[in-house]
Amino acid sequence: MDKQKELLLTLVSNTDGEDWSQQHDSGWRADATSDVCYWDGIRCDSGAVYEINLENTELATTIPKQLGELSSLTHLYLANNALEGEIPNEVAKLPKLVQIDLSTNELTGDFPIFTSPDLQVINLSHNKLSGELPTNTENTGGDKLEILDIKYNRIGGPIPDTIGKISSSLKELDLSNNKFDGSIPSSLGNLLKLEGLFLSNNKLDGEIPASLTRTSLALSQIFLHGNELSGTLPVAFADLPNLKNLFIDDNKITGTVPEDLCALGLNEIFFQAGELISVQGGDDKFEEEDAMDLNNDKSGNSVNIAVEGIDNPVEVPVVQEGEVVDGEDEERKRRVAEAEDDTQGTLRDGCNSIACPAGYRSIGIGKNGVFPCEKCHHQYLNPYIGASSCLLINQFEVMANFYILADGKNWVGDYGNWHRKDIPVCSWEGISCNKEGDIVSIVLPNSNLDGTIYPNVGLLRHLEVLDLSDNSLKGEVPAELHFAPLEKLDLTGNMLEGFVPPTLCEKGGVNGNGEGGEFSCDRIMCAAGESSATGRAEKGGACTKCPGKHTYLGSKDCGTSITTSGMSESSPFRSSAENTHEVPNNVIITVASALVALVMVGVVVMLARFHKKKRDDKFLDMKDDGFTDPESEVPSVYISNSMPPPSDTIKSGTFPVEGGTFPVSVQVKAKNAWNSGKQTTKEVWLDVPKIN
Repeated sequence: MDKQKELLLTLVSNTDGEDWSQQHDSGWRADATSDVCYWDGIRCDSGAVYEINLENTELATTIPKQLGELSSLTHLYLANNALEGEIPNEVAKLPKLVQIDLSTNELTGDFPIFTSPDLQVINLSHNKLSGELPTNTENTGGDKLEILDIKYNRIGGPIPDTIGKISSSLKELDLSNNKFDGSIPSSLGNLLKLEGLFLSNNKLDGEIPASLTRTSLALSQIFLHGNELSGTLPVAFADLPNLKNLFIDDNKITGTVPEDLCALGLNEIFFQAGELISVQGGDDKFEEEDAMDLNNDKSGNSVNIAVEGIDNPVEVPVVQEGEVVDGEDEERKRRVAEAEDDTQGTLRDGCNSIACPAGYRSIGIGKNGVFPCEKCHHQYLNPYIGASSCLLINQFEVMANFYILADGKNWVGDYGNWHRKDIPVCSWEGISCNKEGDIVSIVLPNSNLDGTIYPNVGLLRHLEVLDLSDNSLKGEVPAELHFAPLEKLDLTGNMLEGFVPPTLCEKGGVNGNGEGGEFSCDRIMCAAGESSATGRAEKGGACTKCPGKHTYLGSKDCGTSITTSGMSESSPFRSSAENTHEVPNNVIITVASALVALVMVGVVVMLARFHKKKRDDKFLDMKDDGFTDPESEVPSVYISNSMPPPSDTIKSGTFPVEGGTFPVSVQVKAKNAWNSGKQTTKEVWLDVPKIN
């Protein structure tokens, strides 16, 4: 058998692959008499296979390592199928590979290192890749790589700093909708030809690096929304000569959108369809009179601001000149007064096209964090720009939600009065208030708190002490805690992961932080992999590194291990039986053997039936891992007119299948959607803009 034929048939050697090959009259069978160069999806040059294009053909198989022996292969397109398993290293090491597109499959495993010096496009998006990006990411491809797209996977960990050395030709880097954490590497500012940077919908924290504002950069699109970024929005973004789209909403960014940025008219393409209001800022031709003509229906009642995708438009009261508001209609009077002073939310301008201001929330569908914006109602507040929700600040409701999220019904102690509306919150066990009734202290150590910390606790304006130590709290440390005027904060001895928010590390006065001009995250709690007797650095005791892998913040003992039940072996809430009794090994082996035998029988009986059903269902109902991908509904206005729309709208014009070429410049992308429901008498709350 011809060697190339033998290698190609390994792609369809499993049961599903054989069924697939029977549906193709042109080749892909062992008994095929035609030359492989005439098979469906195969292209050759002088008899050598250089392209495999089986996109969107319902191919259900794994990628065989034998494909790595096709040394002449330059283009591999297997997108929009039902591929499973890992990407073989042999395929990643194809020596002449130019473009590879394995997007929209069910591929698992780690991101491989591609070694071809001619590689220009890598698209592994919409799969189930996991693990972390390797630290030697700069070895991926050569200096010709222009597009690296791995969005919508499950890749986590920090983005390696070496990514700034990946390719001097890189034009598009899309790491969005993954699980990356840590800070944005400043080395990304070394990618001088980068036009599109998409890091949205991850767990990135810290401040936006100044290196991304260098005037020598070619950046035209920057998507950073849906992370945990803090600090302020750099005004130097306005100096980027090619910037057209900038999204930073749904983060923890404070302050305002700088006027220089507002004047650029950014993100305009995302407001073109169905929008009645022209952008203010950066256009001197827009006059106040024009705005009134656009927004006033002359009726004297209200107008609807029509925005695409909003079922219920924003209703804005309109007062005609000389109109007298009826004093008995208090609600209308309030609404009129707010409307007169609320152009930030009801008129789109260059600022709220980037992010709604602090004190507001976005009410747009598919445009979270940007116009249209609505002022937060009474007892709600939002200290961040670009928010899609307002945060509850009513003391009773905050503490009631805290109780629920921390599994209050299972607390150990005298907490029966919690969550009762007939008892003042200041009388709840563990809570202390000042004479004005403001909560100043929450002390609940060693009380079997579980679940997560309710972020809005940080919005209690007078909270000075928060002690939740030695419990089983999980998740991350809420960044909102830096808003409270805390003097003592103890979250040690829990099961918290991630990082101490930088804004909290830089907050003076907490646990003595800032004394002598020295600020340290260790004063809040020891980092993961470190410990101290108190779980944080104090006078006479620093955090020291632990041997092995320890993932929790604020550890007090390097020897603490975590059991399968999720509670440390030294926890006071484990029963004595759990702490002292062990199951004999022979019993474990016998039980395990019986379970394995039962599972194998079940697999043999159901495998054939399940295998066929799985392939059929794959193309009737593609799994989305809980994500809503707006890129599958990209309006035609977003797609470049320089090339025909691709058959796969998810690519949105990233690169064409035919012709073996790719666009000269990065195409405008649809703004990714994300779940906006996450949460995620002295005036001392200076870090938050005061909202009247």
